[in-house]
Amino acid sequence: PPPVTASAANYQPATLPVTVDAVRIRFGSPVITTLSLPEEAVREVEVTLTRPAPAGGVVVNLAAGDPAKAAISPASITITEGQTSGGLVKLSISGLVKGSTTLTGTAAGLDLTTIPLTVTGKAQLSFNRSSVYVGKGLTTYVYELYVQRKTDGASYSPDEPVTVTLG
Repeated sequence: PPPVTASAANYQPATLPVTVDAVRIRFGSPVITTLSLPEEAVREVEVTLTRPAPAGGVVVNLAAGDPAKAAISPASITITEGQTSGGLVKLSISGLVKGSTTLTGTAAGLDLTTIPLTVTGKAQLSFNRSSVYVGKGLTTYVYELYVQRKTDGASYSPDEPVTVTLG
């Protein structure tokens, strides 16, 4: 855009360069550009803007490209004027069926934001060893045996802790 200028009789004119920077929708904090979660898992993601919301705020509409693969709730989040996020309201994504889809955010006057969303197989627990020997007088070291989370044969490390009961 052209610069803004000011002029008046008997004054030197003033010029101010103008830069237009679009407000963009982002998912996650820190920002994520792709999302993967197992079937039957739920992940909460923050919806943010790159700049504070303009006067009147922004309603960000949210959707999964294929609602049979992932459920999105709520369907929209309001970011109030001057804020960059919906505060305590987070987007909840539920993995329904294994496959690929997209997560999309739209708002009036803002660019569409879409990221790939992959739903993997159900999460499972596995031990790092196929067997362990224990007995009277034997010691097992703390790091000798551990439980790991996997999905589709690969390690799965969500941000949420899990309580595992050993029997």
